[in-house]
Amino acid sequence: MSHLYKALISLIFLVAGCNSGVDLPASDPDNGGLILPDHFEALVVVDSIGPTRHIVVNENQDIYAKLSNTRDGKGTVGLRDTNGD
Repeated sequence: MSHLYKALISLIFLVAGCNSGVDLPASDPDNGGLILPDHFEALVVVDSIGPTRHIVVNENQDIYAKLSNTRDGKGTVGLRDTNGD
């Protein structure tokens, strides 16, 4: 798995987990392959959307990722956890 994919998804949980008061799933033992500062954790939630440039986590925990390359003519992907896993 590319480090770009890991970085995208891992950073999502860095942002979402910072004093949000939301119960988050356990992080990956290796933090998705990232080296992080103390007290930060990461979890890969998807590894198949391609290289990304920017991410944002909405208040309802939806994740939006700006892709480095367009996919089917689109440059942004929205991710929603519909089954609570």
